[in-house]
Amino acid sequence: MPQSKKNSRDGKPPSLLREVSWFFKVLYENLFELVQLNFLWILSCLPLVTIPAACTAACRISLRMLQQEDYRLGKEFWKEFRRSFWRSLQTGGPLLLCGVLCGIGAVSSYPMLAQAAHYGWFLLSCAGLALVCGMAVHLFPLMAAVELPASALLKNAFLLYFFCLPRTLFALFLVIALTLPAVCLLPYAFPLLLLLLFSVEGLLAAAAALPGISLCKQPE
Repeated sequence: MPQSKKNSRDGKPPSLLREVSWFFKVLYENLFELVQLNFLWILSCLPLVTIPAACTAACRISLRMLQQEDYRLGKEFWKEFRRSFWRSLQTGGPLLLCGVLCGIGAVSSYPMLAQAAHYGWFLLSCAGLALVCGMAVHLFPLMAAVELPASALLKNAFLLYFFCLPRTLFALFLVIALTLPAVCLLPYAFPLLLLLLFSVEGLLAAAAALPGISLCKQPE
């Protein structure tokens, strides 16, 4: 594992096309580190209760990559994991639990869409899942970058979902476009899950959250 990583590019491009190009450039330059980050994330998620802290730590590394800052991958990941464990569990845990419940509601009601009551429940579950996922796109990078109370983090994540709606929806679209084929092609896509999928999704979330992080860091 390399001891440090430093990128040479400064500043962020203004246009969406250039931002997408910049994202894939960062992805390419940090491909080996993303593989390592994927393994670290999977390993740190194994107790399940540690998933929120693992997401925050992965977003911390992703933000370092995007902002072209020096970092020591393993050392900084575990440092952020320990530092933010309880705050991530308190803030991100309930949000992820709501997402799981909405997902279960959508899956369980899908086979019974012919009944009007189940159709409404399916739509409500999907809307809740979209809201939770969109908030998560902003919440975990915010926790990695900004020191705020849990209530303020959740409030900001909710507001940024709508304030940065095009970025949020674009990030969610790419996450779905990566996840659905990988899940449908299991077990053949298992190497993708093991090597890159989760770290690339974390990088997407961090990139989508950058403007919101800048807003939250601005002095009042």
